[in-house]
Amino acid sequence: MNNKQIIIEPNMEVFSKLGVKSIEIKNILLNTRVKRITFNCSVSCMNCIDDIDIIYKDVLSKFGRELEIEFITDNKNLSLNDEEIKSIVTRAIERLKTKNTTSKSFLCFYKLHIKENYIIIELNDENTKFMLEEVKISSKIENILNEYGVKNYEIIFSVGDFSKEISNIEEKIKMDIEKHQNSINAEREKVVKINSTSETQVYKTKNDFKRGSKTKEIKGETISIKDFYDLYDGETCIVEGEVFSMEDMTLKSGKILKTIRITDGESSLTSKIFLDENDKLDICEGMFLKLSGKLQLDTYAGNEKTLMINSVNIIDREKIKKEDIAEEKMVELHAHTKMSEMVGVTDVEDIIKRAKEYGHKAIAITDYAVVHSYPAAFKTAKKLSTDEEKMKAIFGCEMYMIDDEAPMVTNPKDKKIDDEEFVVFDIETTGLNSHTNEIIEIGAVKIKAGRIVDRYSQLINPGRPIPYHITEITSITDEQVANEPKIDKVIGKFVDFIGDAVLVAHNAPFDMGFIKRDIKKYLNIDYQCSVLIPYKWQEIYSQI
Repeated sequence: MNNKQIIIEPNMEVFSKLGVKSIEIKNILLNTRVKRITFNCSVSCMNCIDDIDIIYKDVLSKFGRELEIEFITDNKNLSLNDEEIKSIVTRAIERLKTKNTTSKSFLCFYKLHIKENYIIIELNDENTKFMLEEVKISSKIENILNEYGVKNYEIIFSVGDFSKEISNIEEKIKMDIEKHQNSINAEREKVVKINSTSETQVYKTKNDFKRGSKTKEIKGETISIKDFYDLYDGETCIVEGEVFSMEDMTLKSGKILKTIRITDGESSLTSKIFLDENDKLDICEGMFLKLSGKLQLDTYAGNEKTLMINSVNIIDREKIKKEDIAEEKMVELHAHTKMSEMVGVTDVEDIIKRAKEYGHKAIAITDYAVVHSYPAAFKTAKKLSTDEEKMKAIFGCEMYMIDDEAPMVTNPKDKKIDDEEFVVFDIETTGLNSHTNEIIEIGAVKIKAGRIVDRYSQLINPGRPIPYHITEITSITDEQVANEPKIDKVIGKFVDFIGDAVLVAHNAPFDMGFIKRDIKKYLNIDYQCSVLIPYKWQEIYSQI
C-alpha cells in the first residue's frame, strides 16, 4: 500500500438515500497521500449528470476543500442535444466558481453557443476574455465537462454585445431600488401616524444612537471577520468589531457613501452603506458595532470583498487593553514601522508608546534599508522618559543583500554611459496587477550628459472609474482624466519619446510590466529596450 490508494466498492443503498438514481458507479478510489477521491462511473442520460452533482455536493459538505473530488466517466449511449449541452456547461461553470476566484469574478455575463465540436462562450469585453485565457479557464471547464461525460468539445472564448442584457439589469436594479424606497416611505408614514396618536418611544444607546431604517435591531448569530472572507458573493451575514477608520463620499445623486472599517482583533474588513442627506449615523472611531449585510465584490476597489450594510447597531462593549504581566519584561529587538515598505503599517511613535505602556524599558527599530524613523523614535523615547523610568530607542536597520553578479541593466548596450541618453519615467495605475489594471499617468524626463533635454507628461483615461484609494494616493480624479486620451492613443507617442534611450525607473519591474503589456497589445511589438535598475546601480555610479 505504498501508493496510499484504497479501492472502495460502492454501496448503492447509501447513494440512493442521497437521491442518486441513474448513474452506474463502478468503484471508488481514495488516495490518502494526495487527499483525492475518484468515482469511476458510467453516464447514459441527463439524470446521471444530476447524480454527479448530488454526489459532488454531498462529499464537499462532509469533507470541505481538504479533499479533491474527481469523476472519471464513460458516456456509453449518451446522446445530448445543444440545449442539454448548454445546461451542462452552465453547471460546470457554476461548479468552477465555487473553487476558482477568477471564474467567479469574470464569468458573470456570458452566452453559450454550440458549433460542431466547439463550445463558444461569448463574453462582454476583451479584458474579461484576456483574464480568463490568462489563467486557462477553458481547460478547467473542459475537465469538468469530461467528468460529466461531455467529451471531445473545445471551449473557445469570444467577445459579444451585452448592452441589452446590461440595460435590463440596470432597469431591474432601478425598479428594485424604487420598490425598496416606496416600502421605506410607507413604513415612515405608519410611524408618523402612530406618533401622532400615542406617546413616542425613542430607542437610544448611551451614544444617543436613534433607530431607523438603517439602524433596525439586528437579530441572528454573528460570524468572525475571518469567516466573512470565506463567504460567496451575495451571501448575507452579521459581524461585530471596533471601528478604526471612517470615510464619507458625497455622490452626484446627493447620497452619501459611508465607508466603515472594523476589526475584531484578528482580522478586519471594509463595509459600506448608502445614506440619504437626512440619514445620520452617530458613530465614531473606537465604537463597537454590529453590522448586518451581504458580501459584495467592490469593482471600484480591485474586487475587494466588502460588506454592503443593511443595518447598524452600536454594542456596549469596552475595549480590552492588552497588558504585559510578566515579572521580567522583554525588549523587542525587531520592530518595523511604516517606513518599511510593504511590511510595517504603524507609526514609530505609536510603537514606542505601546512598549512604554507594557512596561518595557527599550525597543529596537529595524526598518528595511532605511533610517527614516530615527528622529521621531529619538524624540518619542526622550519625551516618554522620566527620572524614575527611562525609555530607550535602539537604532538598527535590516539591510538588503544584493548579488554583485546580478545584471544591473537589462539588454545592455555596447556604449559609454557618458554618451548615452536616459529616460527617467514613472507611471500611476489603477492598481498593482498589470493583468487587471490600467495606466492613468505617464511622466518622464530625458537626460543626456547629466542635463534634462526633454520632458513628457500625459494623463490617461483608463476607461473605468479610478478606485477611491488610488485617488487618495495619486490625487488623480475621474474628472481629471475624463477628457484625456486612452492608452492606445498614448503608448505610441511615449515609445517615440523614448527612442533609443535607456529607461530608468524606481520600480522598473512593476512599471515595465504595464508598458510592455500595452506596447504588445496596441502596437503588436515585443518591446526589448535597455532598462537600468537604480537601486542596483547607484552604489557604483552615484552621479546618475
